[in-house]
Amino acid sequence: MKVRKVKKVKRTSFIKRTGSFFKQIFSSLKKETIDGANLPDNREEHQKDIRLFVAVVSSMALFIVLVIFVNAGRLTFQTISRPGFNFFTQKIDDEKIFAQAINIAQNPLPFKWLIGIFVISFLGGFGLSKRLKFATKDVAYGQKGDERFTTEKELEKQYPIIPDHDDRSDE
Repeated sequence: MKVRKVKKVKRTSFIKRTGSFFKQIFSSLKKETIDGANLPDNREEHQKDIRLFVAVVSSMALFIVLVIFVNAGRLTFQTISRPGFNFFTQKIDDEKIFAQAINIAQNPLPFKWLIGIFVISFLGGFGLSKRLKFATKDVAYGQKGDERFTTEKELEKQYPIIPDHDDRSDE
């Protein structure tokens, strides 16, 4: 019975592995231009800017809406919890409560509540931005393409006309 010896594979050092890893990262960061006809421009950076803008705007809008509704809910709860309030005999003045909720200077929310609302709106805005990223179609940078259609003359030149054999004249 023969025993085969297996060669030991030398492992590269940690420094070499991390160096090559960083080299791959930084080599992909440098800007390269591709010479060619009608290449699309790099839209990835532009799409990142748009997604960031959408995230910030939607976060701000969501923050304002949440602050108003949370403040209205707090004021409604304060109205209900007053001593002597009875659902059967008294009505809640919704318009008055909503007008007070919009006036945040007179009826401010506690700071902890504002931080919680800010975090929720931040996550909601960036969640919407991520959803937009996955919903849009990515176009590969440097993908060649033409901006015009092929003309009939070019098609006739590339594909010669095959004679039509339907007209058989057997005499």
